Amino acid sequence: MTTITRPLVSIVIPSYNHARYLERCLTSVFAQTYDKMEIIAIDDGSDDESVPFLRRLARLSPVPITILEQDNKGAGYTINRAIGLSSGDYINILNSDDAFPPDRIATLLSHLSDSGSEFIFSGVRFIDDAEMDVSEVDDYAIGLVQKQSEIKDFLTVGFAAIKSNVAISTGNFLFSRQLYDSVGVFNNFKYCHDWDFLLRCLVQVEPIYLAQPLYFYRLHLQNSFRTLADVAGHEGPTLMRQYFQSVRGRLTPNPLAPCYYNWGEYFWSFIEEINYWQYLDFKGRG
Repeated sequence: MTTITRPLVSIVIPSYNHARYLERCLTSVFAQTYDKMEIIAIDDGSDDESVPFLRRLARLSPVPITILEQDNKGAGYTINRAIGLSSGDYINILNSDDAFPPDRIATLLSHLSDSGSEFIFSGVRFIDDAEMDVSEVDDYAIGLVQKQSEIKDFLTVGFAAIKSNVAISTGNFLFSRQLYDSVGVFNNFKYCHDWDFLLRCLVQVEPIYLAQPLYFYRLHLQNSFRTLADVAGHEGPTLMRQYFQSVRGRLTPNPLAPCYYNWGEYFWSFIEEINYWQYLDFKGRG
């Protein structure tokens, strides 16, 4: 009889001043239908009751859990440290104000296995402080739902990801440790560290998008898109230039990654359509 080995999934939770959301966050992991998991939660210098709350919740965890605290270092540093302490074959970040539906990990792992890829993300449901679904009533949420609904209109998921961060959040990433080791750590962008990581993964593998809403993104006054919106205007062009430089003049491990060597003249017509010429820091085509 053949024994099927189920992979260990590390749930990485960077936490900062989200004490009021932590119970919903962690219990959504406890409730997963997939049970071969571990949790690595690192508090990034919170000044609320996050740390004692995390430690109380840890006593209820049905899966192995590690709780650590540190001085404030930022999201990228915290995520990398937590991944470095984890042991899973796959990694899913979960932001401490967000949550999973019970079937997220099992469903995504199944689709990832069938696809042969190493990176998958899902549709997103937007919730408010009262756990109400605001995906169709909040202006910001409506725009992001529309952005994901348009993924199907692109030739590949990769082309959609070049135009915008269609995965929405680091918490919506499930990826292999092998891919993380190949791509490298999350860079120190304050706002766009998720999009940057997605684009670097895109060079290596074609992301899989499952439209089913398997990530709950909470909208509140402290969301980074509200507090760091001005930063995005500086970081976005930087990471786009870095992507196009990384694929310049070569075939890529992912044969579908958007670049001239993979797509020929279609790539240039796409760049023209979305007006991205300013991000290609070189003359000519190649």
